[in-house]
Amino acid sequence: GKTTAFVRDFHKHRPNSRLLILAPLTIIIEQNEKDYKDKGKVFLTGKSDVTEHIKALEADTVFATYEQGIRLLEASTFDCIVIDEIHQLITANSFKRDVIAALTPLLDKCKVIGLTGTTSQIFTQIGYKLLDVDVAEPTKTPIEVRYTTTKAFNIALNHLSQSHTGKVLIRLNEIETIKALITHLVELKLYKKSEILFLYSTIQIKNSNDYKNLAHERQFFGRYKLVFTTSLIDEGLSIDQAGFTDVVFIETNYNPRPEPVKQFFARFRNDD
Repeated sequence: GKTTAFVRDFHKHRPNSRLLILAPLTIIIEQNEKDYKDKGKVFLTGKSDVTEHIKALEADTVFATYEQGIRLLEASTFDCIVIDEIHQLITANSFKRDVIAALTPLLDKCKVIGLTGTTSQIFTQIGYKLLDVDVAEPTKTPIEVRYTTTKAFNIALNHLSQSHTGKVLIRLNEIETIKALITHLVELKLYKKSEILFLYSTIQIKNSNDYKNLAHERQFFGRYKLVFTTSLIDEGLSIDQAGFTDVVFIETNYNPRPEPVKQFFARFRNDD
């Protein structure tokens, strides 16, 4: 509800101000477009045409990826910038270094508000105030944590070899391991290949109907009984789908950051 609060209430309190909402991923912008598209709001991604970019120069509310936000801020000014998943300015610096380096100097022109469910004291050291906004009694999600020296392939296989009453989603940031698992599971006849979906970061997958359906409908297609994903869906996506009985996060990094595990489990919006 962090973004919803700004879309719904910002102009009640700042009726004559321009608002730019930046998000790290195209799919987040696409989900916001489905949720909030109406007169006056513009949504910019790498797929946007010239007409949309022209509209953005005057619109009172614009959603944009970091990359498109750079282009827009070089040509237009906003009273307030909201940065969704602001922790990405730190955690994504290893693979979005150039984009973040180009974006951050442009933020000095106006008021900046960052939104994140995984904050860090680093932000206070670079001049931000931290405001804790929460419900009075947040609902806790029970998560079972296990530590093991077993290889990721065997952890996943052991889990999937058990009987499951519902759909299973496994998050493992190892593409080749997942490909080998899929081949092995089909050979064992535990799953048909048509029942398995694998999402990872390629242009083909991001343009696929499977990925678009997840972005726009918040669901995987019903034929899938097993979903594998890398870190691709850790940020910003919403999944609202019944029938999942197992959601497994396998971490193989010896020095993992705390953000991915919390962000990943937060993708699921339905209570069960």
